[in-house]
Amino acid sequence: MSTLSKIFSQNKKVAIATVVVTMALVTGGVALACKNYFDDQAKIKAEKLARQEQQKKDTKESVKKANTQANPEVKPENPAPVADTTTKPVATTNTTSNTSTKYSAPAPIKKKTEPVSSTVSAISLNGSGVLVNWLTTGTAYKGFKVVWSKNSGPTYPTRSGDKYHYLSSPSTSSDTIYSFNGPGTYFVRVCEYLGNGCGVYSNQISVTLP
Repeated sequence: MSTLSKIFSQNKKVAIATVVVTMALVTGGVALACKNYFDDQAKIKAEKLARQEQQKKDTKESVKKANTQANPEVKPENPAPVADTTTKPVATTNTTSNTSTKYSAPAPIKKKTEPVSSTVSAISLNGSGVLVNWLTTGTAYKGFKVVWSKNSGPTYPTRSGDKYHYLSSPSTSSDTIYSFNGPGTYFVRVCEYLGNGCGVYSNQISVTLP
């Protein structure tokens, strides 16, 4: 019995040692397996991030290349020299182009001129009643003034109590007058009108107006 007990006791120790070693191995294997798993996962994640960054980079390059093809920018090998913007005096010559429009001054308007001096030398007046007529020697360019009044010697510009008719035509030779200060005798004269007064006067006649 004592021998069996010793054997059993020794085998028990060996078994316990074996179990301990086995458990240690198992535990170490699990720990190593876990470490390897987490390492693998970290590596997979890092590779995934790297691929995503590369995809972004490739996408940017593709867009940039497409824009460059759509809007090509030609860059000369030798850039053109910058133009000198400094204002410099330019010599000019006084020449006229054959194709330039020639300006013609308008022809001056000819004005009708009238003689300054009178050509009337005499006016002969006669008449009776309301109708008077006259004969002119020369030409009254501005016409005539017929003046009449109850006072002798009517003139133009008129005096107080005088009356006048203006006849602008140089060929006029008669006029009809009327009583403006009651019926009776009126004194009548005709003169050549000069624009601001009378020139040559006719003789004076007297007529009876109703």
